[in-house]
Amino acid sequence: MVKIKEYHLKNLLDDYDDIVQRCHLIEQVSNSVSFIPNTQITINGESLIYQQDLIKRQNYKDLNSQQKIGLLEQFSKDLDNLIPYGFVHGDINSSNVLYDGIRLNLIGIEPSFK
Repeated sequence: MVKIKEYHLKNLLDDYDDIVQRCHLIEQVSNSVSFIPNTQITINGESLIYQQDLIKRQNYKDLNSQQKIGLLEQFSKDLDNLIPYGFVHGDINSSNVLYDGIRLNLIGIEPSFK
């Protein structure tokens, strides 16, 4: 399953070239690291179509403290792996981090920061 978002380019405040560059980086990173779902972005006329593999959220409430710490430590290492790409998420919060039963996944990557 895929999550699809549509953005109207006129509503994105970054320059067009910056948006295109950001979209290429999002696709590159999503293909290179396993904790960001595969993402494909198409710019079609006046719209940007954002498609990302859907991650089914699992409940982590039954995990013990050590398991939760282990997930956070791995997530921290995963974030460090983004440094060589010069990738900035810009909005890491609890609604953009999903537990899939195995690991924490980062979603909610926007094509424009403004």
